[in-house]
Amino acid sequence: MIPQPKFDLGQHVYAVTCNRVGKYANCTACNSKKYILINKESFTCPKCRGSGSWYTGEEVRHMLAANGFIGKISIEAYDQKYDRPNTIRYQLDSTGVISGILWDEENLFSSKSKAMEAILIRNKNHEEEDSD
Repeated sequence: MIPQPKFDLGQHVYAVTCNRVGKYANCTACNSKKYILINKESFTCPKCRGSGSWYTGEEVRHMLAANGFIGKISIEAYDQKYDRPNTIRYQLDSTGVISGILWDEENLFSSKSKAMEAILIRNKNHEEEDSD
């Protein structure tokens, strides 16, 4: 069965995206000085390799990415025997219709307030995952 799009051509929507940013902590071995002293000799810190900090993971933040009018709807539908999910993607006039960003339906919203609500929920879910 071919899925039906949630949004229509020409409809104004708001797009939410996910941004992943590396998190760093100050180096505790060298106190972020980038070197350590051994017998009055200076050496590059072996923990942070001279950067003064070290990677502790990544932070995931959802944010409002764009808004615009739907100029193209792409539907991929598969026969059940292929065991693949059907997808609906959209292209907006503001992010390119011919060769622009493909937005998954789950990341588009009919109003800014709905998009902002989804952002708050998604960010809260990531914070809870990070604290586990």
